[in-house]
Formats: sequence, structure tokens, C-alpha cells
Amino acid sequence: MKSIYLVFFLLITTSITSYAHNLGEGGHLVVTLDEKGHAELQFDLTTGELNKRFNLDENSDGKLSVEEERNYPANAISQYISNNLSVRFDGKSCEYTISNHKFVIHGSGNYLRFLLEHQCPTIEQSISASYHLLFENDEDHSGSMHLTQGDAMTQVRFFSDQREQSISLEKISITQTIKEFLLEGIWHIWIGLDHILFLVCLILPAVLFISNKQWHAKESFKEVTLETLKIVTAFTVAHSITLISAVLGWVSLPPARITESIIALSVIVVALNCLFPRVNKQLTLITFIFGLIHGFGFANVLLELSLPKTATYVALIAFNVGVEVGQLIIVAVLLPLLFYCREYKFYQTFILRGGSSLVGIVALIWLAERASGIDFNPLF
Repeated sequence: MKSIYLVFFLLITTSITSYAHNLGEGGHLVVTLDEKGHAELQFDLTTGELNKRFNLDENSDGKLSVEEERNYPANAISQYISNNLSVRFDGKSCEYTISNHKFVIHGSGNYLRFLLEHQCPTIEQSISASYHLLFENDEDHSGSMHLTQGDAMTQVRFFSDQREQSISLEKISITQTIKEFLLEGIWHIWIGLDHILFLVCLILPAVLFISNKQWHAKESFKEVTLETLKIVTAFTVAHSITLISAVLGWVSLPPARITESIIALSVIVVALNCLFPRVNKQLTLITFIFGLIHGFGFANVLLELSLPKTATYVALIAFNVGVEVGQLIIVAVLLPLLFYCREYKFYQTFILRGGSSLVGIVALIWLAERASGIDFNPLF
């Protein structure tokens, strides 16, 4: 019976953590329509993605300097984009030229922006795109097409097995914008492995209490639920503060390397607390402090989603609500299961200590990678 619960737990955690992708990566075709249907096209691609094909790392030290990024082969990249990205307006091919490009420094990762100039007619019904970039170098690569008109926005994604996408203008509405960003928030928390592991390591000891520096099972599920809600609320309030402040420009967004390194450190800290229970009353405060940093991580993602200029507040609120919904679903699934298993010896031995040890090791690798800029292991 104990083995069944352990396997069930592992299946759940594996299914949750298997989507460990970064939404900020990939190529992004951004389409902006005016009231008459005239389209402006731009294509953004991170230097990290370009490095997979064009080897921007000139000194082969495993990381890209700003100087190396600025020395990108513009003509070769422009030709590569033209050969692998095609656009159709109302089913008819729209030929474009790339005559303007620039290097953009961004907190979540530097990228190149290419302006796609065209003389195509206005869009009346739909826009379609065929996206074939970088899949030959990375089958897990993904791209997206964002369509914005006024205060409304919608988007589609490209994957190795889904390289053709189309957007109907009928989908453009403020309601669709809310839906898109709500789902983006849910999706991001579910594929954000570092955010999930931070949350999980906060929940694992919630069904226990500390006595003589040892964990013991709590008796009341109500008590467990209230304590968990207090911790989750602290995390929610904290990351909402920095997410909103950064997106609206009230505070400067820290460099992505610093943000992501501290997020990895936060996972290490809560994992160590599961192994060596020293923090109890201060856990809510620690969660709040680290939650502020996680909020900057969320902001990095949101700022890359082509926020509709006239509906920024709507998109921001929808994304933030989506993040909360996503994390509440995780808590709602895990907490009853953990409470049921808490009295079994395997819970503390394999799940609490074993799981936290594994999380700590992974987070330590993240910290080393993010602080140094070197990819030590592609699995992490």
C-alpha cells in the first residue's frame, strides 16, 4: 500500500515537472494591425537561440558576452529567417524584406529584432505563418505569433510537429485578450520548474510540525490548510507586487541572471529547511522575501508576450490571476495527498528527505549555471 502512494506521488510530481520550458525562449513573430487592417511585422529571436545555429560564442567559453552578441552575422541571419518564415494574408503569400535590424538588451535575455517590410494589402479575415526555424538544431525549440489590434491581442505557438498556424481576425477581442493572458499565467506556473519546486518544498513540511528539531505529523487538516494558505498568500502578495511594479515600469527589472540565480537559491533554502528543520515561524517571512524575486521572474516572461498597449492593465491582471489559479491547482492536488501520507515512515524518508535532497541538488546545479552562464547539464 505504501508503494502505491509513493508511485502515485511520483507520477503526479513527474507529470507536473515534465514541462520545464522557458517561455522567454524562441522566436516571436509580432503582428500589429491598425484600424484599417494594415500590418506591421517584426520578428524577435534571442541570441541564445541564434547561438545554437550561428555559434555566436567566438571564444568558445560556453557563454555569450554582449560584445559577441553584437557581432551577429546580420546578413546570414536575415537570409535564414527569410528562407524559413513565410507569412500569408487572407491565404495569399506576403513577400517581405528585412532591411532593418537591431540588437536589444533585455533583462530576461538579449535578442535581435528584425523589421519585416512588405507591400501586401490589408488583412480582412486571417493571417497565417509557416515557421521552420531552428528545429533542425533543437527539436524542443518553439516559436509564437502574436497579433495585436487596438486593445486586443491573441497568439498561437509553433512546435516541431506544428509549424503551420493561422489566426482569424474574428478572435481579436478584449475577451480573447483576457483568456490568452489568463491561460499564459496558468501555463507559466505549470512549466516553471523552479517556481513549482519552491512551492512544493513549502508544502511538503506543511503537514508536519517541528518538535526538538524533528518533524512530526499534524493531526488537523484544517490547521494544515490554514498554514498552507498563509504561506501561499505571502508568496502571492510578494510576487504580485514585483510583477506589477516591473511590468508597469515603477521599478527597474534586475538582470535576468541575477533574478534567476536568486530564484535557484530560494529553492535551495526551502529544500534545506525540509532536511534540517530550523525555520518555522519565520517561514512566511522568508517566503515573502523570495516571492518578491519570483515576481521579477514572472515579469520577465510577461514582458515578452507583446502586451497590448491600450490594455496593459487588463493583460497584467489576467496573467497574474492565471499564475494564482495555476499554483492553487497544484496546492489543491498535492496537499490532501501529502496529508494522507504524512504518518507513513516513507513520507519523511523518501518524499520529504529524499525529494528535498533531489530538489536541492537540481537547484544547486541551476544556481551554478545561472550565476556562471555555463550550461553544465542540458537536463536541468
